[in-house]
Amino acid sequence: MAGRISLPLAATAAAFDGHVENSPFPASQFSPLSSLAVGNSVFANPSTAPSTAESAAQKISADAHAAAAAAAAALASATRQGCGPARASRLVWETAEAGMTPKQKRGAKRVREKLQTRANNKFKQSEATLDKALAAFNFAEKTKLPQVPETMSPREQRAMRLRQKKIMEEHINVQHVLNSFKSLDPCDIDNPDKIAEAAQKRAEEQRQHEDGARNEYLHSIAHVPGKISKKARRRQRLRQKRAEALALEALNVGNFEAPMEGIVQGTTMDKTAEGTGMEGVESSTAPAPGPTKIPKSARKNEILRQELLAAREARALEARAMEAELEAMNLAKFDRAMSAALNDAMDGTM
Repeated sequence: MAGRISLPLAATAAAFDGHVENSPFPASQFSPLSSLAVGNSVFANPSTAPSTAESAAQKISADAHAAAAAAAAALASATRQGCGPARASRLVWETAEAGMTPKQKRGAKRVREKLQTRANNKFKQSEATLDKALAAFNFAEKTKLPQVPETMSPREQRAMRLRQKKIMEEHINVQHVLNSFKSLDPCDIDNPDKIAEAAQKRAEEQRQHEDGARNEYLHSIAHVPGKISKKARRRQRLRQKRAEALALEALNVGNFEAPMEGIVQGTTMDKTAEGTGMEGVESSTAPAPGPTKIPKSARKNEILRQELLAAREARALEARAMEAELEAMNLAKFDRAMSAALNDAMDGTM
C-alpha cells in the first residue's frame, strides 16, 4: 500500500514542480514535495516498494492519476486566483493527502512540519546573516576602514584593530574641528578673520568644558568620607590639596589683567611732589600679601606681574614728561605771540 501511494505522490510532486517552473512565484517559496516522494520511509520504503519499475507502473490506479491531476489543477487555480505561495502549497498538500490512510497522513504531517521548520530556520539564518553583512557594510562605508580578515594571526589582527582605532580617533578629532566651522557662512570659508574667530570660539568652548570638568572634580573630592582607611584618607587629602593648588594656579594665570587693573585703580597721588613739576604722577601701592605657601608657578606669575606694573609706570612717566614738554612749548609760543602783539600795539599808538 505504501508503494502504491508513493508513486501517485511522486507524480503529484512532479506535476507540482513542473507547474512551479511556469508560475509567477519563486520555486524556493514552495515546499519541496519531490523530497517527500524520494527517500522517505513513509512513501518510498525500499522494503515495501515493488521490486521492478514495470510492476510498480502496473499498480498505478486511476485514483492516483486523478489525485495528481487534481493537485496540479488546484495549484494552477490558486495561482490564477492570486493565492500566496503558502496557501497554494497547502492546497497541494491537502489534495495529495486525499488518498492516504490516517497513519500515512500523520507521517506526511510530520514530514511537512519538519520541512517547514527546516525552511524557517534557514530563512532566519539567512536573514541574520544578511543583517550582519549589511551592518558590516554600512560600518565599512561609514568609516572607510578595511575589515580585519580572519586569515590573519591574532597578533596581526590586534595590530590592524589598533590602526583602525587610531584612524577613528583622528576621524573624531577632524569632526570636532569641522564642528567649529558649521556656523560659518559658505562665503566666509576663505575669510581668515572668520576662520580665526570660529577657532577662537571653539577654543573658548573647549576651555569652558575643561573648567566645568575641573570644577566637578573639585566638588567630588570636597567631602572626605570618614569610613575609609588612613592611607586612603591621606591619599584623598593629598589629591584635594593638589587640586586646590592647580585651581589657584589656573586662577592666577586666568585673571592676569584683573589684579593689575585693581592695583592701578588703587594708586594714590604723590602729594609730596607738588611744586617739583611732577604733580599727578602715579605711585603704586604694595599688593596684599598672598598665602603662606605660594606655588612656584604662582611666584613666577607674581614676579611677571610686578615687571609689567613697573613697565606701565615707566610708560606713564614718559607720557607725563612729554605732556610737560608740550605744555612748555605751548607756553613759550604763547609768550612770543603775546609779546609780538604788545609790540604791534605799542607801535600803532606811537
